[in-house]
Amino acid sequence: ELLRATLIHSANDAANALAIYDSGSVESFVLKMNQKARQWGLENSKYSNANGLEGGDDYSSARDVLTLASLLYQNQTFKGIVGTRSEYISNLEGKQYLLTTTNKILGQNGVVGMKTGYTLKAGECLVTVANRNGKSIITVVLDSPDRFQESKSMIDWAFNNYIWQ
Repeated sequence: ELLRATLIHSANDAANALAIYDSGSVESFVLKMNQKARQWGLENSKYSNANGLEGGDDYSSARDVLTLASLLYQNQTFKGIVGTRSEYISNLEGKQYLLTTTNKILGQNGVVGMKTGYTLKAGECLVTVANRNGKSIITVVLDSPDRFQESKSMIDWAFNNYIWQ
């Protein structure tokens, strides 16, 4: 339920709770995140918290975001969650909460999943996976004045101009 809240609704408190559950503290989780980033070859990324909000000297490149997205999208659980527009989750007492995605183009233009992001430092960000005619692409938009339109434009351009072999 916490993973769904984090990925569908961008619930930062849920991301922190998952970090504490996994590693005992957010700080320990961040160490694991940075170790995993190095293992995955993310040479231009550094994480300082579990939720992606500003708060340290964190940074990433479009190439690293693409590499991470490609790796994560291979996981079927992740793939299912980031392709969800809305869903109810329940707490331990049975109280239900409606999660709604922040990804306004999910389900449009061939977009089948991935994640939004925003901070003052990073601007509007969006990673998308789009499928058309049995082909898939991943787009990465960082520091955008209109992440949804820019993503749609990139998706259209890629599918209209790339020669699939």
